[in-house]
Amino acid sequence: MAQPDNPLLDFAALRSRGLGLLQRLAGSSWTDHNTHDPGITVLEQLCYALTDLAYRTGYPVQDLLASAGAGQGAGAAAGEAAGRRLP
Repeated sequence: MAQPDNPLLDFAALRSRGLGLLQRLAGSSWTDHNTHDPGITVLEQLCYALTDLAYRTGYPVQDLLASAGAGQGAGAAAGEAAGRRLP
């Protein structure tokens, strides 16, 4: 698999680097670094969030805020409902 240009888009590299930091910082007090460990699950969630944010920053803000059909569909209906309920 090709390496992405942005290192924040590489989930495996972020996970590997995070795991290395955890092992160094925790020392011998935390020895279970397998995928079933809740701490590793949190690390993986953080890595996913970083890769998702890095991916989304490549888009113009208008594309992130607009839905398909620009004002039609469920997104517009939800916005209209919120506008009626919020001051």
